[in-house]
Amino acid sequence: MMGFAGKGQNPSYDPMVVENAHWVVGLWSYENPWWPPCQFFQYVLSGDSIINGNHYKKLYYRDLDDIHPEHILSEELFGLMREDTLSRKVYAITFNDNGFDCPVNEEFQLYDFDLDIGDATTLCFVWSGYSWIIYDIVYETLFGKERKIFYANTIDNDYLIEGVGSNSGLMEWGYFVKGAEISGKGAFYILWNYCIGTDEECGYQWVGLEKTQNPYGFRIFPNPLFEKRLFIRIGQPINELAKIVIFDALGAEVLNIQYKNIITDLVIELPAGLVNPHSILYISILVNNQPVFRQALMN
Repeated sequence: MMGFAGKGQNPSYDPMVVENAHWVVGLWSYENPWWPPCQFFQYVLSGDSIINGNHYKKLYYRDLDDIHPEHILSEELFGLMREDTLSRKVYAITFNDNGFDCPVNEEFQLYDFDLDIGDATTLCFVWSGYSWIIYDIVYETLFGKERKIFYANTIDNDYLIEGVGSNSGLMEWGYFVKGAEISGKGAFYILWNYCIGTDEECGYQWVGLEKTQNPYGFRIFPNPLFEKRLFIRIGQPINELAKIVIFDALGAEVLNIQYKNIITDLVIELPAGLVNPHSILYISILVNNQPVFRQALMN
Protein backbone atom coordinates (compact mmCIF):
# COMPACT_ATOMS: atom_id res chain seq x y z
CA MET A 1 0.00 0.00 0.00
CA MET A 2 2.73 2.50 0.93
CA GLY A 3 6.32 2.99 -0.16
CA PHE A 4 8.82 5.20 1.65
CA ALA A 5 11.67 7.46 0.62
CA GLY A 6 14.24 9.46 2.54
CA LYS A 7 13.88 12.97 3.93
CA GLY A 8 13.99 15.90 1.56
CA GLN A 9 13.15 19.55 1.16
CA ASN A 10 10.04 20.72 -0.66
CA PRO A 11 8.74 24.23 0.13
CA SER A 12 5.69 24.04 -2.17
CA TYR A 13 2.20 23.30 -0.87
CA ASP A 14 0.17 20.31 -2.04
CA PRO A 15 -3.55 21.28 -2.16
CA MET A 16 -6.12 18.87 -0.76
CA VAL A 17 -9.49 20.07 -2.09
CA VAL A 18 -9.28 19.07 -5.76
CA GLU A 19 -11.78 17.66 -8.24
CA ASN A 20 -11.99 13.84 -8.43
CA ALA A 21 -9.99 13.19 -5.25
CA HIS A 22 -10.84 9.69 -3.97
CA TRP A 23 -10.20 8.40 -0.44
CA VAL A 24 -10.79 4.75 0.46
CA VAL A 25 -10.92 3.96 4.18
CA GLY A 26 -10.82 0.52 5.77
CA LEU A 27 -12.48 -0.18 9.12
CA TRP A 28 -10.46 -2.94 10.75
CA SER A 29 -11.97 -5.46 13.13
CA TYR A 30 -11.20 -6.97 16.51
CA GLU A 31 -13.07 -10.04 15.33
CA ASN A 32 -11.46 -12.92 13.48
CA PRO A 33 -9.79 -12.85 11.08
CA TRP A 34 -7.65 -10.17 12.71
CA TRP A 35 -5.78 -8.49 9.86
CA PRO A 36 -8.00 -8.26 6.75
CA PRO A 37 -10.10 -5.05 6.76
CA CYS A 38 -13.73 -6.04 7.11
CA GLN A 39 -15.46 -2.86 5.96
CA PHE A 40 -14.62 -0.36 3.21
CA PHE A 41 -16.03 3.01 2.23
CA GLN A 42 -14.98 5.90 0.03
CA TYR A 43 -15.14 9.69 -0.18
CA VAL A 44 -15.10 11.58 -3.49
CA LEU A 45 -14.89 15.31 -4.24
CA SER A 46 -16.97 16.17 -7.31
CA GLY A 47 -18.66 19.38 -8.39
CA ASP A 48 -18.76 22.91 -7.02
CA SER A 49 -20.95 25.08 -4.83
CA ILE A 50 -20.89 28.67 -3.58
CA ILE A 51 -22.13 29.38 -0.05
CA ASN A 52 -21.78 32.78 1.63
CA GLY A 53 -19.27 33.79 -1.04
CA ASN A 54 -17.02 30.79 -0.37
CA HIS A 55 -16.22 28.22 -3.05
CA TYR A 56 -16.70 24.61 -1.96
CA LYS A 57 -16.29 21.19 -3.48
CA LYS A 58 -19.10 18.68 -2.93
CA LEU A 59 -18.06 15.70 -0.81
CA TYR A 60 -19.79 12.37 -1.46
CA TYR A 61 -19.77 9.26 0.71
CA ARG A 62 -19.82 5.85 -0.97
CA ASP A 63 -20.39 2.41 0.41
CA LEU A 64 -17.99 -0.12 -1.13
CA ASP A 65 -18.21 -3.88 -1.34
CA ASP A 66 -16.20 -5.29 1.56
CA ILE A 67 -14.92 -8.27 -0.42
CA HIS A 68 -14.26 -6.33 -3.65
CA PRO A 69 -13.65 -2.73 -2.54
CA GLU A 70 -13.21 -1.62 -6.14
CA HIS A 71 -17.01 -2.02 -6.49
CA ILE A 72 -19.18 1.01 -5.59
CA LEU A 73 -22.54 0.08 -4.07
CA SER A 74 -24.15 3.44 -3.25
CA GLU A 75 -23.48 7.17 -2.99
CA GLU A 76 -24.89 10.12 -1.05
CA LEU A 77 -23.97 13.76 -0.56
CA PHE A 78 -22.01 13.85 2.70
CA GLY A 79 -20.83 17.45 2.95
CA LEU A 80 -18.69 20.21 1.49
CA MET A 81 -14.99 21.08 1.61
CA ARG A 82 -12.98 24.19 0.82
CA GLU A 83 -9.33 25.18 1.22
CA ASP A 84 -7.31 28.32 1.93
CA THR A 85 -4.02 27.52 0.21
CA LEU A 86 -2.34 30.64 1.60
CA SER A 87 -2.98 29.72 5.24
CA ARG A 88 -2.75 25.99 4.39
CA LYS A 89 -6.03 25.21 6.16
CA VAL A 90 -8.91 22.98 5.03
CA TYR A 91 -12.53 23.57 6.06
CA ALA A 92 -15.61 21.35 5.88
CA ILE A 93 -19.37 21.29 6.37
CA THR A 94 -20.89 17.88 7.08
CA PHE A 95 -24.52 16.79 7.23
CA ASN A 96 -24.04 13.83 9.61
CA ASP A 97 -24.18 14.00 13.41
CA ASN A 98 -20.66 12.96 14.36
CA GLY A 99 -21.11 12.45 18.10
CA PHE A 100 -17.77 14.16 18.80
CA ASP A 101 -16.83 17.86 18.84
CA CYS A 102 -17.30 18.77 15.17
CA PRO A 103 -20.38 20.88 14.44
CA VAL A 104 -23.06 19.68 12.02
CA ASN A 105 -24.37 21.79 9.12
CA GLU A 106 -21.86 24.56 9.79
CA GLU A 107 -18.26 25.10 8.78
CA PHE A 108 -15.37 23.88 10.90
CA GLN A 109 -11.62 23.59 10.39
CA LEU A 110 -10.88 20.10 9.15
CA TYR A 111 -7.06 20.29 8.80
CA ASP A 112 -4.21 22.69 9.48
CA PHE A 113 -1.05 21.99 7.48
CA ASP A 114 0.75 25.22 8.47
CA LEU A 115 2.74 23.42 11.15
CA ASP A 116 6.33 23.21 12.35
CA ILE A 117 7.99 20.82 14.77
CA GLY A 118 6.73 21.61 18.25
CA ASP A 119 3.43 23.09 17.03
CA ALA A 120 0.14 21.77 18.35
CA THR A 121 -3.09 21.20 16.46
CA THR A 122 -6.45 19.89 17.64
CA LEU A 123 -8.65 17.86 15.29
CA CYS A 124 -12.29 17.63 16.27
CA PHE A 125 -12.78 14.32 14.45
CA VAL A 126 -9.61 12.36 15.31
CA TRP A 127 -9.11 11.74 19.03
CA SER A 128 -11.60 14.50 19.69
CA GLY A 129 -10.30 17.30 21.88
CA TYR A 130 -6.80 15.81 22.07
CA SER A 131 -3.94 18.11 21.11
CA TRP A 132 -1.50 16.72 18.56
CA ILE A 133 2.11 17.89 19.10
CA ILE A 134 4.19 17.63 15.92
CA TYR A 135 7.53 16.01 16.71
CA ASP A 136 8.88 15.32 13.20
CA ILE A 137 8.26 16.47 9.61
CA VAL A 138 9.60 14.41 6.71
CA TYR A 139 8.97 13.78 3.02
CA GLU A 140 7.93 10.24 2.12
CA THR A 141 6.53 8.57 -0.97
CA LEU A 142 2.88 7.77 -0.25
CA PHE A 143 0.24 6.85 -2.84
CA GLY A 144 2.61 7.32 -5.74
CA LYS A 145 3.98 10.75 -4.84
CA GLU A 146 6.43 12.39 -2.45
CA ARG A 147 4.34 14.03 0.26
CA LYS A 148 4.94 16.07 3.40
CA ILE A 149 4.25 14.04 6.55
CA PHE A 150 3.65 15.49 10.04
CA TYR A 151 4.24 12.95 12.81
CA ALA A 152 2.40 13.57 16.09
CA ASN A 153 2.82 12.41 19.67
CA THR A 154 -0.38 10.38 19.77
CA ILE A 155 -0.76 6.89 21.18
CA ASP A 156 -0.05 5.29 17.80
CA ASN A 157 2.26 8.01 16.41
CA ASP A 158 -0.47 9.09 14.01
CA TYR A 159 0.46 11.41 11.19
CA LEU A 160 -0.99 14.05 8.90
CA ILE A 161 -0.41 13.92 5.15
CA GLU A 162 -0.35 17.28 3.38
CA GLY A 163 -2.80 17.27 0.49
CA VAL A 164 -4.41 14.00 1.62
CA GLY A 165 -5.55 13.95 5.27
CA SER A 166 -4.35 11.59 7.97
CA ASN A 167 -3.28 7.97 8.24
CA SER A 168 -6.77 7.27 9.67
CA GLY A 169 -8.56 8.54 6.56
CA LEU A 170 -10.28 11.79 5.73
CA MET A 171 -12.37 12.42 8.87
CA GLU A 172 -12.42 9.17 10.79
CA TRP A 173 -12.73 8.06 14.43
CA GLY A 174 -15.37 10.65 15.17
CA TYR A 175 -17.75 10.10 12.27
CA PHE A 176 -18.10 6.32 12.00
CA VAL A 177 -19.66 6.93 8.61
CA LYS A 178 -19.94 3.28 7.56
CA GLY A 179 -23.69 2.80 7.83
CA ALA A 180 -23.97 6.19 9.59
CA GLU A 181 -23.54 4.62 13.03
CA ILE A 182 -20.84 3.43 15.39
CA SER A 183 -19.89 -0.10 14.42
CA GLY A 184 -19.37 -2.77 17.07
CA LYS A 185 -16.96 -4.45 14.68
CA GLY A 186 -14.62 -1.48 14.48
CA ALA A 187 -11.16 -1.50 15.96
CA PHE A 188 -9.53 1.33 14.02
CA TYR A 189 -9.57 3.07 10.66
CA ILE A 190 -6.79 3.23 8.09
CA LEU A 191 -6.45 5.22 4.89
CA TRP A 192 -6.33 2.35 2.44
CA ASN A 193 -5.98 4.21 -0.84
CA TYR A 194 -5.90 7.73 -2.26
CA CYS A 195 -6.20 8.69 -5.91
CA ILE A 196 -7.02 11.70 -8.07
CA GLY A 197 -8.86 10.83 -11.29
CA THR A 198 -12.13 9.48 -12.63
CA ASP A 199 -13.62 6.33 -11.11
CA GLU A 200 -12.24 4.34 -14.03
CA GLU A 201 -8.78 5.90 -13.76
CA CYS A 202 -8.69 5.10 -10.03
CA GLY A 203 -9.93 1.54 -10.60
CA TYR A 204 -13.52 1.76 -9.28
CA GLN A 205 -16.79 0.79 -10.91
CA TRP A 206 -20.49 0.90 -10.04
CA VAL A 207 -22.29 -2.35 -9.20
CA GLY A 208 -25.46 -3.30 -7.37
CA LEU A 209 -26.92 0.20 -7.03
CA GLU A 210 -30.44 -0.95 -7.96
CA LYS A 211 -30.63 -3.61 -5.26
CA THR A 212 -28.79 -1.90 -2.42
CA GLN A 213 -30.04 1.67 -2.60
CA ASN A 214 -33.20 1.86 -4.65
CA PRO A 215 -35.65 -1.03 -4.08
CA TYR A 216 -38.59 0.84 -5.68
CA GLY A 217 -36.70 1.78 -8.83
CA PHE A 218 -36.95 5.58 -8.45
CA ARG A 219 -35.49 7.76 -11.21
CA ILE A 220 -34.92 11.50 -10.92
CA PHE A 221 -34.77 13.54 -14.13
CA PRO A 222 -33.53 15.83 -15.41
CA ASN A 223 -30.48 16.02 -13.19
CA PRO A 224 -29.03 18.70 -13.32
CA LEU A 225 -32.41 20.32 -12.70
CA PHE A 226 -34.13 22.28 -15.45
CA GLU A 227 -36.16 25.31 -14.38
CA LYS A 228 -38.36 24.42 -11.39
CA ARG A 229 -39.77 20.99 -12.19
CA LEU A 230 -38.61 17.76 -10.61
CA PHE A 231 -39.74 14.54 -12.28
CA ILE A 232 -39.76 11.32 -10.25
CA ARG A 233 -40.30 8.05 -12.09
CA ILE A 234 -41.24 4.98 -10.06
CA GLY A 235 -40.50 1.37 -10.91
CA GLN A 236 -43.51 -0.04 -9.07
CA PRO A 237 -46.62 1.32 -7.26
CA ILE A 238 -46.28 2.13 -3.55
CA ASN A 239 -49.47 1.44 -1.59
CA GLU A 240 -48.11 2.80 1.69
CA LEU A 241 -47.35 6.17 3.27
CA ALA A 242 -44.58 7.84 1.27
CA LYS A 243 -42.73 11.12 1.85
CA ILE A 244 -40.69 13.23 -0.55
CA VAL A 245 -38.30 15.41 1.46
CA ILE A 246 -35.86 17.92 -0.04
CA PHE A 247 -32.96 19.43 1.93
CA ASP A 248 -30.67 22.37 1.22
CA ALA A 249 -26.86 22.37 1.35
CA LEU A 250 -26.81 22.77 5.13
CA GLY A 251 -29.19 19.88 5.71
CA ALA A 252 -32.24 22.03 6.46
CA GLU A 253 -35.57 20.67 5.26
CA VAL A 254 -37.04 22.95 2.58
CA LEU A 255 -39.86 20.80 1.17
CA ASN A 256 -41.88 17.91 2.59
CA ILE A 257 -44.70 16.28 0.61
CA GLN A 258 -46.62 13.24 1.87
CA TYR A 259 -48.57 10.71 -0.20
CA LYS A 260 -50.87 7.94 1.03
CA ASN A 261 -49.69 5.99 -1.99
CA ILE A 262 -47.83 6.57 -5.23
CA ILE A 263 -49.14 4.79 -8.30
CA THR A 264 -47.88 7.02 -11.13
CA ASP A 265 -44.80 9.09 -11.89
CA LEU A 266 -44.63 12.41 -10.04
CA VAL A 267 -44.03 15.99 -11.14
CA ILE A 268 -43.06 18.36 -8.32
CA GLU A 269 -42.93 22.13 -8.70
CA LEU A 270 -40.00 23.46 -6.66
CA PRO A 271 -40.13 26.90 -5.02
CA ALA A 272 -38.33 29.44 -7.20
CA GLY A 273 -35.81 30.34 -4.51
CA LEU A 274 -34.48 26.81 -4.31
CA VAL A 275 -33.21 26.55 -7.86
CA ASN A 276 -30.13 28.74 -8.14
CA PRO A 277 -26.87 28.24 -10.07
CA HIS A 278 -24.27 26.30 -8.06
CA SER A 279 -26.69 25.59 -5.20
CA ILE A 280 -27.03 22.11 -3.70
CA LEU A 281 -30.22 20.22 -2.95
CA TYR A 282 -30.72 16.59 -2.16
CA ILE A 283 -33.84 14.49 -2.08
CA SER A 284 -34.81 11.70 0.30
CA ILE A 285 -37.77 9.39 -0.25
CA LEU A 286 -39.21 7.51 2.72
CA VAL A 287 -41.76 4.70 2.78
CA ASN A 288 -43.40 4.13 6.17
CA ASN A 289 -40.78 6.55 7.56
CA GLN A 290 -37.93 4.32 6.35
CA PRO A 291 -35.49 5.91 3.86
CA VAL A 292 -35.45 3.98 0.57
CA PHE A 293 -33.82 6.45 -1.80
CA ARG A 294 -31.47 9.42 -1.56
CA GLN A 295 -29.79 11.45 -4.28
CA ALA A 296 -28.11 14.82 -4.78
CA LEU A 297 -29.90 17.24 -7.09
CA MET A 298 -27.55 19.29 -9.26
CA ASN A 299 -28.34 22.85 -10.34
